[in-house]
Amino acid sequence: MNLKIMQSCEEKLLLDAPFPSFALNKNGQITIWNPICEQYLGYKKEDFKNINTLKDQLLSTLSENMWQRILDAQEFIRINNIQLLHKNETLSKADIIIIPCLINGEHSIAFYCFPEEQFAFLGDSEQELNDLKNGILSSFMVVNLDHEGFIISCNPLFLKTSKWTPKRVLKKNFWQLFPEDEESQQMADTIWNTISKGKIWQGDVQKTKKTGETFWVHLTAIPTYSQKEQKYSYILIEQDITNEKELQQKLEKIAYVDAETGLMNVHRLENVVKKNDCGTAKFLFCLLKHRQILYAKRTS
Repeated sequence: MNLKIMQSCEEKLLLDAPFPSFALNKNGQITIWNPICEQYLGYKKEDFKNINTLKDQLLSTLSENMWQRILDAQEFIRINNIQLLHKNETLSKADIIIIPCLINGEHSIAFYCFPEEQFAFLGDSEQELNDLKNGILSSFMVVNLDHEGFIISCNPLFLKTSKWTPKRVLKKNFWQLFPEDEESQQMADTIWNTISKGKIWQGDVQKTKKTGETFWVHLTAIPTYSQKEQKYSYILIEQDITNEKELQQKLEKIAYVDAETGLMNVHRLENVVKKNDCGTAKFLFCLLKHRQILYAKRTS
């Protein structure tokens, strides 16, 4: 397995997933096989003694080329409508999401299987999956983009926060969600370049509302690949962190600005001097108590 993407994936996430999920190590051996796999597919982890057993049994309908592509995966892969061979020799259709990642620090490939039966076999787990979906939609802003970056759908929380209406926001492009300044547009380009290569992007970004106001979100941008259409679409999951950012800025101001004078305080001035200090140059600090003014004079 030749991996360039090193996303971290928690073992617990695979084990607790309400759908069949498992992982391979860099040698193609199964390291994680969650209980739903055993319940739905009938196999136990011990049934797969080597890499060929998995390919010849569960994934026997995969072509050799696709199997090799999975083992060499360097980016997210989605396979739709694949037939899985159960231990009792019955077949079922499923979509599989394959993600190269790090699990407990080891190079791995995570498999998430979504059966066509919509998890009817899982009983209560079906409700758990629906609850998870509803929880995401009610707690996070969600935006769906087509392969060109145009908005094709969004949830009510996004509309409420951004003050857009469905009629106005649909068919706007990804870049229009960001402020028009150069730095923000460069950030949008960076995110787009990442997800268009099939990689997940995550981080804090500033976005713009319909009114022109800005707000901060923690963004997770996820590409999904359609084998049928041979192209990506994208899901943006966002959490409003504007209040946290404003608090952070206030704390930074307290840390670096003198409350009485509005000038940089000793700590901030020292940092500026150190950052711009050249080699052996020395500075003399002078504090005028009466005016509470601090300045630095270069002495050499």
